[in-house]
Amino acid sequence: MTVDIERIKEKMSTLNDDKLRNIVFIEYGDYEEEVIEIAKNELVGRYGKNIWEAKNTTLKYVIDCIEYEDLEKAIIELYPNIQESINNYYIIFDRLLTIIPKQQDKIRIFIDVDDDTVFCEDIKTGEKIIVKYCEWDEWLGFYINNRQLQQLGKEKYMAYCLIEMTSVGMNENTIKTNFNGVLDTVANKNISNDTISLLEADNEITYKKIAKRGNLIRKGLTDDEECSQIRPWVRFWARTIDIMIWLTIVRYIELRISSPITKWISSFAWGTINSLLSYTIWVFIEALLLSKCGYTLGKWIFKIHIRDTNGNRLLFIEALKRGSFVLLYGEGLMIPFVTIITNIKSYNRLIDRGKTKWDEEGKFVVYHEKIGCFKIILATIIIVGNSIISRYIYHI
Repeated sequence: MTVDIERIKEKMSTLNDDKLRNIVFIEYGDYEEEVIEIAKNELVGRYGKNIWEAKNTTLKYVIDCIEYEDLEKAIIELYPNIQESINNYYIIFDRLLTIIPKQQDKIRIFIDVDDDTVFCEDIKTGEKIIVKYCEWDEWLGFYINNRQLQQLGKEKYMAYCLIEMTSVGMNENTIKTNFNGVLDTVANKNISNDTISLLEADNEITYKKIAKRGNLIRKGLTDDEECSQIRPWVRFWARTIDIMIWLTIVRYIELRISSPITKWISSFAWGTINSLLSYTIWVFIEALLLSKCGYTLGKWIFKIHIRDTNGNRLLFIEALKRGSFVLLYGEGLMIPFVTIITNIKSYNRLIDRGKTKWDEEGKFVVYHEKIGCFKIILATIIIVGNSIISRYIYHI
């Protein structure tokens, strides 16, 4: 069937923004690729910016476009162990369809597929907010991550959210009861009455209320203990593990490939030129790992996540840009003494402002999770083991 492009373009120009977003992000499976592309171009033309930044699409809008049978399949695919209790989700789904959302304009849902977790984030700052105790009308008012919605599909996107929404209770009363337990813990820890009143308030939802709710949970008042999001030494050790392993590999390659050039380079083995060349190559490797896996070894061990402002993994070019900034602003191009100065400046900036220069300029978001004992032991083994291997290589 031939698609009348001009006629479709004319039709798209008459549709409002919500209908266009519906075609692009929600009902894309019902349209030809050419139609979706025309809808995208129409949105881009109206906004003059990246279509993924289009706003006003809430979780309520998504669930209204889903058939329960499709959602059930997605839940079972993602969470096979839930199959025995899958019938409970039909009741919940039916309930969600009747709820009027409490809408706000600062919170967006983010799904970390790598860690199988769902949380919300401040659209402006990227701050992580855990919201499993939020009420369902609050959830339905949260904005979605449009890019993730199209990547996952509306059924899987909603499945992730639904499991998180019910992680502390299969109905609203149970969730509220469990949250009251959190409030009791707050009271026992002498948190201000003003904070408790804010959380207990039944008035219209506000961003401040959501943030307070999430921050209490993040501060260890439940099983989700918070760790500081300003952790220069954790970042230092994560990068140290990455670099020391890479330099060990470089040294091994130098010794295995014997030529006049490598012998000349080896004379500067840990000097400025070799360090700069080695680190420059590492910037490309790190960019590849961050864009494909979301982690390097060091960042995986120390549970450091790096995302863009939309909460997505960095693209290769974005990760490359970030790595280049680290080399320049953080490592001082590996120039002796300059490196010490840039490290100190970067440390002080992170402590004072909460962000490094490279993350601020690149608009990158870094967040940390609590590091377990196993990861600390693993890091120690890797550092000690790499030191032993390096010494052996040096004496070959």
